[in-house]
Amino acid sequence: MRFFNGIFTGLALLFSLVWTSHAWSQSKPPVRIAAINPLSGAGAFDGQLALEGMQAMVAIINAQGGVLGGRPLELLTYDDKGTPEEGVSAAKRAMEQDKVDLLVGGWFSAVALGQKEVTRDKIIHIVTSSQHPKVTEEGHKWLFRLNATSTMMSERYSKFICEHIKPKSVAFITISDDYGRLEYENYARLLSACGIQIKGNEYYNRTDNEFTTALTKIKSMGADAVYVSAINTSQGASIYRQLKQVGHRGSVIASAGNMNPKLVELSGASIEGVYSVS
Repeated sequence: MRFFNGIFTGLALLFSLVWTSHAWSQSKPPVRIAAINPLSGAGAFDGQLALEGMQAMVAIINAQGGVLGGRPLELLTYDDKGTPEEGVSAAKRAMEQDKVDLLVGGWFSAVALGQKEVTRDKIIHIVTSSQHPKVTEEGHKWLFRLNATSTMMSERYSKFICEHIKPKSVAFITISDDYGRLEYENYARLLSACGIQIKGNEYYNRTDNEFTTALTKIKSMGADAVYVSAINTSQGASIYRQLKQVGHRGSVIASAGNMNPKLVELSGASIEGVYSVS
């Protein structure tokens, strides 16, 4: 839930800087905002929830008189389909064709990393849930992020795993992209430092919905705990269900910030006992 609340709060803080209580006139041009989210594909539930939060915030601000002396907000919606290619294409279209004033996007790290190269120093770019630290590195004077980085999260979460869950060994399943590789690298290093044996890692792709082969390999590693780096709700639920189906009976640790009511609903009984932090 951290991600969704963060989007709502972040937009509220941003627009409060230019808030006005005066009624806005229809003659004043709107402030055009590009909302780029995964509205189809594996991340559709998460992207739709983010969009609904943005729409609610825009409605509240417009009802209070708009911004910048009475200009209404106009939200333009784009579907990045959870892929860097579509995310970059949407950002270019928003900037070059639709002439937006502000861009909100980058739900997934791979998408955000691609988009920042298009928006760099050209437009205000607010990144929503992406955790990869490189998103806010390498220079971009108009880019802001609403979420902590995966490096920040791993330092605190690994301490909890070491001191409270205390598995003797851990195996990982992470997405095959920059974020997933960094996630494995960070936790493998930090958990090894407190004496936990790292059994290995299996990668999955953004479009996968069948994880049995990877999870069977993980089960054969004989780890006490499995760390699941699920970047969206539908894939996360599938992994938790299939992990139980292949016979894993040890601890399950969910990556930081990836728990929400829909995930609990879709996972069913397989979510019982899963450790999570948000």
